[in-house]
Amino acid sequence: MKGTFYPKLVKVFYTCARVDLEGNLLSIVNGVDMVIDVIVWKEVVGLDMGGVRKYDETVDGYNMMQTYSGMLLDPTRRLRNWLGVGGLTTEDRMIVYLITYILKPRSSNHAQVTDDDLQIVYGLKSEIQMN
Repeated sequence: MKGTFYPKLVKVFYTCARVDLEGNLLSIVNGVDMVIDVIVWKEVVGLDMGGVRKYDETVDGYNMMQTYSGMLLDPTRRLRNWLGVGGLTTEDRMIVYLITYILKPRSSNHAQVTDDDLQIVYGLKSEIQMN
């Protein structure tokens, strides 16, 4: 997709976003109801329904710590016992945000990156089709 975009509008949209039972992304911006359905979402992010099923097989070349270290603002930073989003680059933090809130939602601890999250990020960055 090409054209003009407005970063502040995008920020407000995702800040107010929620997912309905059909998987549509809903938001209200400036009193205007906005809906991104599954078909539009797939077109925007360039995904199709094919690809590797993440739980059926492991992703080739994936290493949890190398993937996480590559996402850090300071790759020489000493790693803790848990992997947090605080030291990630803005782009990677946004990707993890989309994964944990929209693509593979969970109810708590969005500040911690899980192995599943890292596998999805690795697949996206390596252009591996995942389902």
